[in-house]
Amino acid sequence: MENIIDAGSGFYLRPLKETDTFMLKPLLEDDESVTYFTERNYKNFHDTKSLVLWLCESGEYYLLVHERDGAVAGIAGLRPVKERAGVKRLAYMLGKKYRGKGIMPDVIDSVTKHAFEDPGTEVIEAAIRPDNIKSLRCIEKAGYEFDRIVDREDDELKSRKLIYLKRKNED
Repeated sequence: MENIIDAGSGFYLRPLKETDTFMLKPLLEDDESVTYFTERNYKNFHDTKSLVLWLCESGEYYLLVHERDGAVAGIAGLRPVKERAGVKRLAYMLGKKYRGKGIMPDVIDSVTKHAFEDPGTEVIEAAIRPDNIKSLRCIEKAGYEFDRIVDREDDELKSRKLIYLKRKNED
């Protein structure tokens, strides 16, 4: 039986599978959203399949599915932060059709609660670009708190991220 998570607002989360490439293709056509979601330039992936494989290998990701019609509305999940035991990095993306409807804070809350069921998970962090105002509002509505600013340079590209945290047993 698949590990289905109730995401509220008429949606559920089901584990992402390597065979979900076709279902995710429309969602992943928005290069800017993929860059926000993966923290990498979409061009670093050869195609949708390579991105889905990377997600399946790097963490625990879920498709956000509309209960009524089975449409894929988004994706959310976590991957371990290699440098710090007990810390996972949250990532999420919502298709354009579903944005602005207040769905994502419930999704983030559902993924967070599920992650904290793992006794080894103590902290979940989200790294958000300062210009991604909608995502900043979502993460705050989901109860995450600002922690710090991180400046880094990858592939000669400089980036700034705002790090938000949620700690286990904080509610």
